[in-house]
Amino acid sequence: MFTTKTFKQNIGFTIIELVIVISVLAILMGISIPRIKGMIQQANIVKAKKELASLETGVEQYYTFASPKPILLQQIQLQLLILLIPYNN
Repeated sequence: MFTTKTFKQNIGFTIIELVIVISVLAILMGISIPRIKGMIQQANIVKAKKELASLETGVEQYYTFASPKPILLQQIQLQLLILLIPYNN
């Protein structure tokens, strides 16, 4: 009598394959996370500059229609710049 051996097909991944995939993902994350943080910081700086420009426009409009500029306008701008620019903890 002839017996046929049936081989069970392996469905799934080996531990080595999983370790390789996880290490590649870790390397990619290690490269991309600092870049993303830098982009976020640059975006916050641009946002702060635009808000300062908006404030300056508002003060100029107020000056045009109401009364003279505040004496300490430059100090106000400097304080807002310090408050709006993000800092690292």
